[in-house]
Amino acid sequence: MAASILASAKGTDSTVSTSHIITMPDDVSSGNLLFVCFGCYGNDVTITIASGGDWILTHEITDSNTTLILAYKVATSASESLTLTTSSSVRGSHIAFSIIDYSIPNYPSFLIDYDFNSGLSSNAEPPYLFTSYGSKEYLWFAFLCTSGTVIATDVPTSFTSLYTQQGAASESASLSFAERTYIGESLTSDGFTNSSASWITAITAIQPEVVGEGGIGFSNIGIFEIS
Repeated sequence: MAASILASAKGTDSTVSTSHIITMPDDVSSGNLLFVCFGCYGNDVTITIASGGDWILTHEITDSNTTLILAYKVATSASESLTLTTSSSVRGSHIAFSIIDYSIPNYPSFLIDYDFNSGLSSNAEPPYLFTSYGSKEYLWFAFLCTSGTVIATDVPTSFTSLYTQQGAASESASLSFAERTYIGESLTSDGFTNSSASWITAITAIQPEVVGEGGIGFSNIGIFEIS
């Protein structure tokens, strides 16, 4: 069974701050995979976790005007939370979502496959991604973080479900992302449809419910260990 998005939530900072509270999706259940995309204005910003247990941060990437980071965890309760701290006062935006029917081998030591790209142009292209676990029916996410208030108006070819969060001001960051279910071990896509801006793109692949040896997964009937 392929992974699927259960719900999403999004938000943006109306004022500059070093503290950024992430809005979680409604109806989170223990065992759901929670995923957060956070972008902010500034290219010399360090992002850390202020509160919220067991979140895993990918390394952050910057371009000339913005910084992007991804975070994820397996929920252990219906009341999960996350607050991020930035090393300087900035405006940030985020999109958070909750996933069912997935698996993560060797959680929490395993990092979900992802890659980044950056540029200054219109129609930002996500990077090529070759996964670590062979050909499967992955759920692929393509992310776009742009400086200011630029958001995507359409998704890369064969992606669906455009989600956007527009920044609050010119010195902020805006986010867009799309999803695609695709069987394969790698994926190359064309670009989002967006006007010219400084941008960062990211792509990640979420494994379907059943994997090989080791790991943790979640289906509609509850958490299970794979052995």
